[in-house]
Amino acid sequence: MPQQGRSPILELQAITKAFGGVEALRGVDFTLYPGEIHGLVGENGAGKSTLMKIIAGVHPEFSGRLLLDGHETRFRSARDARAAGIAMVHQELSVAPDLTVAENVFLGAQPTNRFGFVQWRRMAREAGEQLARFGINVDPMSRLGDLPIGLQQLIEIARVLFSRARIIILDEPTSALSPPEIERLFATLQRLLARADLSAKLAEAARRFEGDRSLDETCRLIEEAAVH
Repeated sequence: MPQQGRSPILELQAITKAFGGVEALRGVDFTLYPGEIHGLVGENGAGKSTLMKIIAGVHPEFSGRLLLDGHETRFRSARDARAAGIAMVHQELSVAPDLTVAENVFLGAQPTNRFGFVQWRRMAREAGEQLARFGINVDPMSRLGDLPIGLQQLIEIARVLFSRARIIILDEPTSALSPPEIERLFATLQRLLARADLSAKLAEAARRFEGDRSLDETCRLIEEAAVH
């Protein structure tokens, strides 16, 4: 829905994507304004994850237009999308279970000194502070793989939420979470948004809404490879 005096941060126009001749998306239009939450819901196979992966640069081949801040863009990879401020937490865990919690929080972005050595104490301290903001109290130097799956997923989500991403995409983030963990996630998102830590909220596809749409401000239904 157009918003007076505001420009969209992201626009998708007539997006179509096929795999081996089978259409996954057909003529999808989607607009995201700064400060919005979108809940993207639909049956399995409706194309929710495909749409999100196009935005995140995972699927670079598609027809249609993707505009970021009004400029047409075509990401060649997920790295390109991340460089443009778009981050995604996939449905499948993408953590390093043999590394510490702190190393996972700062995966690929460990703080270093001027000689290039990792600042382990600083990393542990800052990881603990970030996780505490998310209501997670664990030893940052503990092995991530020793923690319950739900907690591992929360830590992965926290890593992305506290990144500098402008657009955050969560693909079924509640699928492995217990009800208290879901509430913790939603409360953290609301706190971040209230402080304007994100210039655009998130596009979320969550299976377990269970009739509660308190978090998403705009709920879009994907059915038969199209957004209605």
